[in-house]
Amino acid sequence: MASLESKLLDGKNAGYCSSSDEGEEQGGWQVAKDEDQHQANVMRHFGPSMNTGAKGVLNEFAAHQEQAKRIKEAKDREVLRLARKGMLQGSKAERDQAQISDNEEEESLENLRQRRLMELRKAAAGRMVEIVDKDQFTKAIDTCESLLCVLIYEPDDEMCEKMTHVCKVRA
Repeated sequence: MASLESKLLDGKNAGYCSSSDEGEEQGGWQVAKDEDQHQANVMRHFGPSMNTGAKGVLNEFAAHQEQAKRIKEAKDREVLRLARKGMLQGSKAERDQAQISDNEEEESLENLRQRRLMELRKAAAGRMVEIVDKDQFTKAIDTCESLLCVLIYEPDDEMCEKMTHVCKVRA
């Protein structure tokens, strides 16, 4: 006797006769046939898939990717065709708006650049400190986070005074 599950999944036993199967076929359960209208409607909703396993999913994904690629290429060809004809022109208002936004972007970039240059100049602007003993010198070297320029000079020398003036201007 065939189980209910095997009857539903496998359908009628082909090439096998059993005395216990004869009475049950007339009694109650019927297996849906391929010509069944309901089953045909359900299968139509699933699409043209032949394989529902992993290979089928991968094949359908590859087919979908290929179709999307063909559609994109067709759109690109259409855009190129229209561009060659000179038909891809926006309205005057759109062109003016695009030009205004480009100008605003350039101005904002220029303002940003100027502001950043000023910040860098302020950061680079330092101070000039006269160090008279070795403890101040070692402390200045240890605590300095940026550039430290040391000028050793003679107090009454003309060239040293010029160099001191240049250092003050640069600082």
